[in-house]
Amino acid sequence: MFRASLPDDDGLWISPCPSIHMFNMKFSLDAVFITKELVVTDIVENLAPGKMYVAKDNRGKPHSVIEMAAGTVARTGTQIGDVISFDG
Repeated sequence: MFRASLPDDDGLWISPCPSIHMFNMKFSLDAVFITKELVVTDIVENLAPGKMYVAKDNRGKPHSVIEMAAGTVARTGTQIGDVISFDG
């Protein structure tokens, strides 16, 4: 919150978190919701400031969310059913 932007290679993993809000945000985000097993269950692209979103149960119960710069989902080709891995 309260940042002017999010760098393309940064993100925020919030756990547990099956929904998000964009109150007090100044830029849009992509959000990828994942299960406890890190399977992508829902995706929302370009979520605008002031909006809310509750994850859908497409491939299992959404447990957490990864928030990224708008355009990241399209750039990476992320899809529902993908398994997320983290590099450190």
